[in-house]
Amino acid sequence: MTFSGTQIAYYAVTDSKHGIAAVSIDGGPETLVDLYSPSRIGDVLVWTSPVLPAGVHTLKIRVTGTKNPASSDYYAIIDRAEISTS
Repeated sequence: MTFSGTQIAYYAVTDSKHGIAAVSIDGGPETLVDLYSPSRIGDVLVWTSPVLPAGVHTLKIRVTGTKNPASSDYYAIIDRAEISTS
């Protein structure tokens, strides 16, 4: 996802069938985000970028194929992203 701003927040759906996603900004190092929860919950803030220089950036969210031991599958669902411009 390409965006213009200074920060981005990733909101996801967490669930008993969800796995681990890898999140990165502008091709930088990935951060692993566990999207497992015992029950399905939407609009969960799971990751926030550091404050970035104003401009155009790229958020990458990748399904890793790994999961929390309690999870029954590997899904990763994006609910929404919230972009800050100041």
